[in-house]
Amino acid sequence: MIKKAKESEDFPIALLGNKCDLVDSREVTEKAGKDLSKEQQTLFFETSAKVRKNVEESVAALVKTVIQYNTAEEEEEVKPQLTKKTSFLKGLFGRKK
Repeated sequence: MIKKAKESEDFPIALLGNKCDLVDSREVTEKAGKDLSKEQQTLFFETSAKVRKNVEESVAALVKTVIQYNTAEEEEEVKPQLTKKTSFLKGLFGRKK
């Protein structure tokens, strides 16, 4: 659903199974969450604010993934420019044999 709203399907998403401390009232199994995460190619964490399980870890992992994603995206934008400049400079200053 989120991927449909974006222009690109290639961006970081984290799927969080919240309130994992409430085992008896669970509506979605951990396996179902992991399977969906794998299918959608997202990060997956079971979290609980009450017992402080994976709250900070999930946010840190998503931030790290977003930074890596943005860095890779910026590098892809710069590569064609560098290639053009490098080709131009080689042509301009290249040695003739």
